[in-house]
Order: sequence, then structure tokens, then C-alpha cells
Amino acid sequence: MASKLITQRVGVNGNVSYLVRIREAGISVSKTCRTEKEAEKYIREIRSKLDKGESIDIAKIQKLTLGEIFDEYLKFNDVYSGKVYGLKKTKREIGT
Repeated sequence: MASKLITQRVGVNGNVSYLVRIREAGISVSKTCRTEKEAEKYIREIRSKLDKGESIDIAKIQKLTLGEIFDEYLKFNDVYSGKVYGLKKTKREIGT
């Protein structure tokens, strides 16, 4: 987990904003918030969704290919070698 999730940014005109970057459990999301309190709330919402197994960014998920889904599954799940071979074979056969 990243040690620093919120970065304070000061614009050219002196306005302060807070950049939130979360990279964990195979996801990467970021958002710019007006206040630090809003940034902390966003972090809690994302972590809550992760804990519940809910989707974080549906637009990003809709762009995934089946091959990318297989690769992501293999990267973050322990599977026995027969299943790995089966997924790789299926991926080759469908041409992803």
C-alpha cells in the first residue's frame, strides 16, 4: 500500500487542491478534491468498495479484453498449474 495517498497541490493562482492516488488490490484510481476532508472521504469510499468486492471504475472495466481479465486473474490468484494451463490455452484459442 502506498505510504502517502493524498498530495497537496497549489495552483498558479494559489488555489489548493488535494490529489488522491490509490493503488492496491490490482486497481489504480486517482481523483482531485477541493478539500483534504473530501479526499479522506474518497479514500474511505474506495477502500469500502474494495473490502466488499465491488467495482471501482465501471468505464475501465468495460474496456478490458477477455485476455486482460485472464492475465489479471492469474496475477492476483493462486491457482494450480492445470488451471493456469487451461486459462492460457483458452486465451490463445479465442485470440486475445
